[in-house]
Amino acid sequence: MFREFDLFRKVAAEHNEADNSSSSPCATLLRVLSLALIATLTLSEFWTFAMPARKQLFEIDMHGSVSADSPRKLRVMLNVTVHDYPCIDLSLDYQDIMGTRAVD
Repeated sequence: MFREFDLFRKVAAEHNEADNSSSSPCATLLRVLSLALIATLTLSEFWTFAMPARKQLFEIDMHGSVSADSPRKLRVMLNVTVHDYPCIDLSLDYQDIMGTRAVD
């Protein structure tokens, strides 16, 4: 009774493909190489995600900001990202070689 209501009936035997249990060695090699490539790329992406590259960069651009008649001051702009640390506990203190100090 249930076979009459089956939307996906079985295909006739003459239309079925042969069993792939005896596939060619070339096809097996292709499958193994494909799986190895997929595994390598997946692990590489996971490693890149799990261990980000840490970099520090400090550049000073003196072009156009220094002239003979102006005092020798340097404007420094910082872009710092700190993860998992409360903002209330962060501060930046500065001291130049002459002893001039700026706190917070």
